[in-house]
Amino acid sequence: MLGDRNFYWSAFWETLVILVLTILPTIFIFFSIVFDQESTKTFSDFYKSGEFFLYSVSFSSSGLLVYRSIKKGISYFALVIIILSSVAYMVTLNAKRPNLEIITKCSIFSFFISLIIFYCAQVVSNRNSHPPDPRDYRLNEQDTIEQGLY
Repeated sequence: MLGDRNFYWSAFWETLVILVLTILPTIFIFFSIVFDQESTKTFSDFYKSGEFFLYSVSFSSSGLLVYRSIKKGISYFALVIIILSSVAYMVTLNAKRPNLEIITKCSIFSFFISLIIFYCAQVVSNRNSHPPDPRDYRLNEQDTIEQGLY
């Protein structure tokens, strides 16, 4: 049971590090907006450019590839998020009068959903990258032997 928690915590920390490194340019631009009084950029410029939709595609794609390589299957939910985020990105860039309220809600929603997908893929990856605990294997062997004796 304790080993299972280690998979979740290591996946959490790996996801957090990858998240910070991935959005580092956005973090730097955000600080430049906050610290520069003459900056003409606003935080809504990130939504207008579709940046969070691109992050969503990136994390969902990574999660899909990890899941596919380990489980030898496909996560259709991740694929749907990738397609919807890609379409939303295209529409956001081509909109003549973008509706920032809708773009904000959709981009943040898709971003957090993609992080959940990526985190779950990290858990699956961590669980499969560690060898099974020999104690559990030995306990199963002992149970099998005991059942055979009765």
